[in-house]
Amino acid sequence: MSSEIKQLSKKEEIISASIEIFVNEGFDRPTMDSIASRAKVSKRTLYKYFSNKHALLDEIIFRLVDEKHSSLNFKYSKDEDILLQIQNIIKHKTDHLLCPSNLKLAKIILSEALKGEGFLKDMLEEVLRTERVTLEWIKQAQEDQKLLKEEPLVILDFLNELVNGIIFFPILFGKKDQVTKKEIEDVSRMFLFLKGVN
Repeated sequence: MSSEIKQLSKKEEIISASIEIFVNEGFDRPTMDSIASRAKVSKRTLYKYFSNKHALLDEIIFRLVDEKHSSLNFKYSKDEDILLQIQNIIKHKTDHLLCPSNLKLAKIILSEALKGEGFLKDMLEEVLRTERVTLEWIKQAQEDQKLLKEEPLVILDFLNELVNGIIFFPILFGKKDQVTKKEIEDVSRMFLFLKGVN
């Protein structure tokens, strides 16, 4: 086994242990010492990869983003009803967002953002720019004259705001337990009404 693979596996062990720790204990309570102990690495090894807990949380956010992107596997189809395609996109997004461990991590991330740490805004903007599968779908729908000719990032941002505001945040804050098929249909119709070509 090469040293590069060993190093990667140590980093992966730290990240996996940290996700479990943050989900179960929150962000403030665990110390870097307790994280090193639970990850079964020395403090020196932990600090080799992560200078502090925020650096570790940043890495976890990037990991969640990668998982989200790999789960998005839809393509635009000229033959399929545009409304059904939008519903499929929203279902893909909500399936990932509403996974129980992701919900708990989202609460931690939101809590840190509310403290004014400032790291989240830039990161979320980068997340939006790297959501390539959805951006490509939007561009193809525009070429097929199904969506308005606006900047694709603006349309993606609007779609994410609808999903977050109507589906994700109410579940995150305990206002409801799950997303319904009707909510996905309603969000899809609203998106198409406001951004579609009539």
